[in-house]
Amino acid sequence: MFKWLCLTVAVIFLAVLSWVLNDIRLQVRRSSQMVRDTGQAVNEHLPIIVEKSRTSADIIAENLPTIVEKTRTTTETLAELALAWRRSNGTRTPISAR
Repeated sequence: MFKWLCLTVAVIFLAVLSWVLNDIRLQVRRSSQMVRDTGQAVNEHLPIIVEKSRTSADIIAENLPTIVEKTRTTTETLAELALAWRRSNGTRTPISAR
């Protein structure tokens, strides 16, 4: 009787183990299919993304000196206005602005 009980437990254990391994195998298969589909979608859209990135980089490189100069001029103008406003209100100016 003990022998049959051990055999039953072993068979149940092996059945559960094979069920778990099959489930893991199916999950890996689904995951690999998802990765394959995602890779295919990226490969299809990548040339468009790269072209848009290059166009954006070219436009920025072309206009960057103008943007920097306008930013510098605006910053200097705002600093002068702030200093003039402080002086007109009698507020002490910071040491760094003197």
